[in-house]
Amino acid sequence: MVKLSLIQFAPEISNKSGNLKKIEEFCKKSQGDIILLPELATTGYAYPNTESLLPLADKLTQNQEIVKYFQDLASFRDSLIVVGLPEVSEQEGKVSLFNSVLAVDKNGIVEVYRKLHLFGREKKIFTPGSQKPPVFSFRTYKLSLLICFDWVFQELFRLLSLQGVQVVLHSANLVLPWCQRSMIARALTNGLFIATANRIGREREGLDELTFTGGTQVVSPQGELLGALNDDESILEVEFDPAQADKKTIGTNNDRIKDRREDIYKLEWVVKSSHDWEDLKKMAVKAKSNAYTPYSNFPVGAAVMDDRGFIYGGCNVENSSYGLTMCAERSAIFSMVEDKGRKIKKMVIASNSGVYPCGACLQVIAEFADEAEILILNNNGDEKRCRLSDLMPHRFSKLDLT
Repeated sequence: MVKLSLIQFAPEISNKSGNLKKIEEFCKKSQGDIILLPELATTGYAYPNTESLLPLADKLTQNQEIVKYFQDLASFRDSLIVVGLPEVSEQEGKVSLFNSVLAVDKNGIVEVYRKLHLFGREKKIFTPGSQKPPVFSFRTYKLSLLICFDWVFQELFRLLSLQGVQVVLHSANLVLPWCQRSMIARALTNGLFIATANRIGREREGLDELTFTGGTQVVSPQGELLGALNDDESILEVEFDPAQADKKTIGTNNDRIKDRREDIYKLEWVVKSSHDWEDLKKMAVKAKSNAYTPYSNFPVGAAVMDDRGFIYGGCNVENSSYGLTMCAERSAIFSMVEDKGRKIKKMVIASNSGVYPCGACLQVIAEFADEAEILILNNNGDEKRCRLSDLMPHRFSKLDLT
């Protein structure tokens, strides 16, 4: 079971410090394992142009003050906090402003998602995101992130369902009346839990006054409303079992996924794999920080991506009986197998000096990969890329048993 806290409130335009204080108060009252806040919760919504919002935007890297602020809040109840905020990024001298959500736990950044579908005047203020919504694990739950107007594009929900997502966390600043009703259909047809944290209040945008609709809610894979708010400042607390989203059947003879006619129609992500490597590196480095190495003081972290696009992390765990030590690579692979993954696509191994897998780990990798891309990473960020066939050209495999 997971406890989910959705915070509905009215951020004040340009009052970042006041909004953060109010967010902190709400988070400390919340009982959830996951705390979900609205879109642009730190700054408010209605800004006339990029320049007016830019001073309030944050870089979203681990050492930034805003990240540490939410990391400390997440530590209060060992929770995952998902919060909408403006993100500034500079690459090759170009400054971009994104409408983003930050997912953070007690260890720091878990994911950042940049809004793909900008609404109305947002197109004049923000740069649209260019990467697919992240799919990630928190404890045993598979989650993804969306922002406000993303709700219109039903392809996203089906693709996330195909990737095994159980819960979609949707941060919003809704001013139109349709989203909440539509989410019932999105949840039902895709077999997902969908949690929408909307804001309330009013803001002026030029000559127009925006009224935010509230209606924060959680919908089950059966299209049932598990909880909803009206238009007041409040916290919606909902508890449910995310594993219910794994059951895609309808009645006794139909399945929402297996009954698709892929001989006639098909959906797939267009975005290529560069973002996948960044996700893998981030997971491997994070896993390395959790390694248990009291005897060798040689921490290793690994991250593996299977052919479904799921990513699993693992670290080395040592034992006073040395032969019982578990390597990071095998730890990550066994997590994949436990989640029904059977084919390795890519792997990242992070260590202080950038070491290759041992023979035992190579043999286990070969069990679940005819071929796989492997990236070796050291503390300086130096990378070495190779393939399984480079490291194990004459391997023994299950083919030798036939």
